[in-house]
Amino acid sequence: MKKIIGIVSQINMFVLLTAIFFLLYDLALLKLNIFNNSTIGIFYIRELISFVLALLTVKAFFKVENRYKEEE
Repeated sequence: MKKIIGIVSQINMFVLLTAIFFLLYDLALLKLNIFNNSTIGIFYIRELISFVLALLTVKAFFKVENRYKEEE
């Protein structure tokens, strides 16, 4: 179980870092006026949702991992 938690936590951290990267990328495109506001808004909302979901799942897995540490 601990290996599964570790692997899923690493995947979620990767998703979290990727979401942060794409949020910064979308903000840079918005500031440079590469795309119009409606196009960048769709990308921004998608990356913001993935960022929040990844953050919540990482937080939940840290709670589960801490519970297993307390049992040992």
